[in-house]
Amino acid sequence: GLHVDYFIFNKKDSKKKKTNMQSICKKIFRICSGPKFGQQIELSDALEEISHKKLIVFGEIHANPTVIELQRQIQESLIKDKSNKVSVVMEHFSFEMQHLLDNYAAGKMNLTQVHEAYKEIGTEGHDILKYEPLLEHAKQNAEQVKIHAGFIPRTYAKMVMR
Repeated sequence: GLHVDYFIFNKKDSKKKKTNMQSICKKIFRICSGPKFGQQIELSDALEEISHKKLIVFGEIHANPTVIELQRQIQESLIKDKSNKVSVVMEHFSFEMQHLLDNYAAGKMNLTQVHEAYKEIGTEGHDILKYEPLLEHAKQNAEQVKIHAGFIPRTYAKMVMR
């Protein structure tokens, strides 16, 4: 069976302007079932545990720099073993936007150009410039990290939701 541990931190603390990775380390909790439920976990221990998982689902507060840094650190910890391949699926991009991510990873577009094209397509509306640390880390480690567009285009999602 699939066993997944989730790690979260205190949401209200993430909105403080001075929140940094040191303070977030004290705010990570397990919400898995079993005897470890609700236990706090140090960031280094969480990264070590996560690095052995086959599937990681990361819910986030969109465009929050502290959360994005945590995501980047998780991504970095996953590729310490040079034989690991990591696929990062971002809901911020619909499937029809995959070419933007591919062009960025290939160096054919910089992030500003991706952002402009993203706004022109206009269906998702996230502030992708805030994700530069995560995207740049993936680009610099393209042999191990692949970024995937992971959302159904909103035009289709709206049809289904009616």
